Amino acid sequence: MIKKPSGLSLADFVRGNQEIINEKSKAVADYKAKVYASIAKEFSTENPLELVIILAEKYHEPFKINQTQGRKRKWTPEIEAMLAVFIELRLDQENPRSIDEDIEYLLSKTAWADFAKKGNKRQTFGNEAFRKRYDAGRKSIQFEIEMAKVNADRNAWAKRLKKLIYD
Repeated sequence: MIKKPSGLSLADFVRGNQEIINEKSKAVADYKAKVYASIAKEFSTENPLELVIILAEKYHEPFKINQTQGRKRKWTPEIEAMLAVFIELRLDQENPRSIDEDIEYLLSKTAWADFAKKGNKRQTFGNEAFRKRYDAGRKSIQFEIEMAKVNADRNAWAKRLKKLIYD
């Protein structure tokens, strides 16, 4: 923590001791430089205009950016069922794979990984947690409904999936 020095007082000027005035002025200037460097390091920029904007967005109410903008991503029975249908459709393709291989693929290379993030963190669900979502979706009544929708119109189902997961 940077300790703020005592600033110049009117008494310092009245006394006229130039040495104390210079010493306190230098201490205040050093303090300001350290604070600026610390803030610049924290926000990864030394541009004063950028710092002003970043600080205004962070601390000044009219400029605050809502960190929870956008749609909340929630695991609903419908989305769990869609995950199960998605995996089942991948399993029906030519190359035989296991459910765990498909889950690994989904968590590494698709937007399902983004959907599975814990809040705003970069850490995603593990395979085990994702597998639980798959199992819940596979056992739900919604799974049969989603499977019927896929069989009726795969393109419409894919658009719905994209809207729920990928957007």
